[in-house]
Amino acid sequence: MVTIKAILLTMQQRRIVVVVTLLLSSFLQIQGQTNTVIKGVVTDAVNNDPLPFANVMVVGTTIGTTTDSIGKYSITTNQNIAAICVTFLGYKADTIKVQQGKAQVINFKMNPASTQLHEMVFSVKRGDYKNKENPAVELIRKVIDHKPGNVVESFDYYECEKYKKIIFGVSNISEKIKNGKFLRKVNFVFNNVDTVKIPGKEILPIFINEQLVDYYYRKEPEAKKEIAKANKRITYAGFIDNDGVQEYLNYIYQDVNIYNDDISLFTDHFISPIAPLAPTLYRFYLMDTLMVDGDSVIKLSFFPRNKGDFLFQGYLYITKDSLYAVKKIDMTVNKDINLNWVKSLRIVQTYQRKDRKGWALTEDFIGADFGITKDGVGLYGEKSLSYKNILFNNIRPNDFYKGDALEENDDANKKTEEYWLQNRHHQLTNTENGIYAMMDSISKVRAYRRAMAILELCVSGYPNFGYFEIGPINTFYGFNPVEGSRIKLGGRTSPDLSKKFSLDTYIAYGFLDRKVKYGAELSYSLNKRTVYEFPVHSIQIGHRCDIIIPGMELKSRLQEDILLDFKRGVNDKWLYQNTYTFNYLKEYKNHFSYDVGFKKLEMIPAGSLHFYPANDITPGTNEINKLQTTSISINLRYAPNETFYQGKVFRVSIPSTNPIFDVKYSTAIKGLANGQYNYHNLRASISKRIVVTPLGYSDILIEGGKLFGQVPYPLLLLHRANQTYSYQRSSYNLMNFMEFVSDQYASIDIDHYFNGFILNRVPLIKKLKLRETISFKALIGSLSSQNNPATNPNLFQFPVDKNGNLITHSLSKVPYMEAGAGIGNIFKIFRVDLIRRLNYLNYPNVSEYGIRLEVKLAF
Repeated sequence: MVTIKAILLTMQQRRIVVVVTLLLSSFLQIQGQTNTVIKGVVTDAVNNDPLPFANVMVVGTTIGTTTDSIGKYSITTNQNIAAICVTFLGYKADTIKVQQGKAQVINFKMNPASTQLHEMVFSVKRGDYKNKENPAVELIRKVIDHKPGNVVESFDYYECEKYKKIIFGVSNISEKIKNGKFLRKVNFVFNNVDTVKIPGKEILPIFINEQLVDYYYRKEPEAKKEIAKANKRITYAGFIDNDGVQEYLNYIYQDVNIYNDDISLFTDHFISPIAPLAPTLYRFYLMDTLMVDGDSVIKLSFFPRNKGDFLFQGYLYITKDSLYAVKKIDMTVNKDINLNWVKSLRIVQTYQRKDRKGWALTEDFIGADFGITKDGVGLYGEKSLSYKNILFNNIRPNDFYKGDALEENDDANKKTEEYWLQNRHHQLTNTENGIYAMMDSISKVRAYRRAMAILELCVSGYPNFGYFEIGPINTFYGFNPVEGSRIKLGGRTSPDLSKKFSLDTYIAYGFLDRKVKYGAELSYSLNKRTVYEFPVHSIQIGHRCDIIIPGMELKSRLQEDILLDFKRGVNDKWLYQNTYTFNYLKEYKNHFSYDVGFKKLEMIPAGSLHFYPANDITPGTNEINKLQTTSISINLRYAPNETFYQGKVFRVSIPSTNPIFDVKYSTAIKGLANGQYNYHNLRASISKRIVVTPLGYSDILIEGGKLFGQVPYPLLLLHRANQTYSYQRSSYNLMNFMEFVSDQYASIDIDHYFNGFILNRVPLIKKLKLRETISFKALIGSLSSQNNPATNPNLFQFPVDKNGNLITHSLSKVPYMEAGAGIGNIFKIFRVDLIRRLNYLNYPNVSEYGIRLEVKLAF
């Protein structure tokens, strides 16, 4: 039986080898032989750019190494050698003879070959694959068992200096596009193309970001701290928020830790080839035994059992000792993977053992080519990191880890070119150096500025007119049963006018009700940042006079979309609302925040909605014209390690596995500014993404609330309903507007994304690369007798439809429930769900089934 024992040496055998090696070494020295030392650099033969992570092997031996991130290599050996060979994905192999026993410099100039990044070739035996008695699987299980001791987190303290470089560029630009009218005036940029990053294709770099960081880790209690010492990047001043671009690229290119079971990449979740489940999901094959940078390693190939799953394929290099550590990994994804927009991918990581204490990552590279079609224009991006000055168990005082986890020195963005030449771990190539000069020149060209303005409009929806931006353009026209056709014109000030304050305003008109609506919010920043930039410290004053659906926030009118105006069923009960608000917001860098607010609210029924007293025997004789409240509130929010895509005048939270806690308390005061009611309202929620390897992930929202006091139904807890045809994750998609009210409730909302785990295994269908989803929502609530108009004549009657049937109800002891199943990634952008309402089907105007559509762009 072949086992891993046939490959790995026992401790006794290793002792014998050491003794024999010493004897042979002494014999060779007696014979007067010396070491052969070979150093050099591997470059592209066309433009002389270095080739990182190329394989350099001594012909006829297992001795070898890889080039570093700038193409350099070094080999020292006392064996008899005749030649060395260099191979690199996408290039023709090259072999050069070596002079025995001498120190020499041998440089390689590689000629490109037409190979894509994902085209890795595996030498595997045909036949049935089995895990049982498979030495490769046995080795992987040893690696998995020894993971805890091979990560830097196994030490009490760890620190290093980290150099990070992110590059983004346009790939596969055709000659027709180059010579087109649009690029004619900036044709000089093609003097700086790169042909190394994707062999056989030209890349025009347009963005570069360099960062030098000191990183510190403490095990107990766990703490991480990063201090950015230097930053340098391309800026798109006036068009795209530079911090936002950097944050989004960091999100797309998250750090890949091969020792983590779950690896987040491109907004998706991949399973590591050394995760506990890896032997079930991957196939492993022993390839060879090699010497890499002085370490004896075993080379394995691995690839997914199912090509459509979110898994990797490539090569692992495992140390041939009792540590079973990863020396190197070189991997990509299968071309049939259920992954959008990614045409090619390569990830290379190299580990070194430091001071004979532990293994640490020293080089990290990820490069990917994105595009809609395989042969069309795309976007290429890469992130490379290197780690130096690695120290284990260098104890620092507890006070050092207090404060912000991520800090930046005041002069980080002011470092000179001389500083970068002396301190960046690897010098830039000629192409990379040229990005800074090229973008400085192109930014002065009118055609470029016009193109960037169009791009900004597509992203934000606001045409920029310098100090003021008009929009959003998708809200200029709308319609509903009360207003009929609605036109709206709005806009906001830009940071070019002032970074301290922001004014957001609009005016609208309904042609059916013939009423003017308007709103304005003035925000003022109390720190050096804008009122949108984290961490925010601001005050805000607002006033709005508009129309809304009961139970919806008035602020959502600012985000209205004409597609959401198409609704099912009857939707003719609305409210005119006048609101006056004041808010004080303070955010902290640990992502805790509080928002103290004041709100004066006036509600006037609109459409077929009326406020009738519960004891009104003859409806309409004692109609109440309006309802007024005045309240103060505090909202507490904690989102640990939250990251944002930061725009100039907006920000979007990036999904993560970290929970978000939200608690809001408000109290209304009767008599204050004509307020008519006293009550207290408390709501709390927690949301979290849970990764269920390998079955995808679930987004879960749990919330609850309670209202203390006696109020009419418009002030009760009106549960979020959805009568549009779009799928809304935070609403009940088959509940009608105003259908259920409570003064206390609890709910759970689960959306699970299988990411194609099931459909990837169905013949023919798997070629469509669809992704399945399921959802479940449950709401349990109640209405006390003091807030039930059936038992309390001081309240408002629940509204009825045109046939006199009640349309608003309280929940019984049975929770409202709905469940759905959907197919996503249709044409890579659509998700369609079939929703079923599970109960409360005897009420009028309800649907048991419904189809909902969502537009979602995802990798």
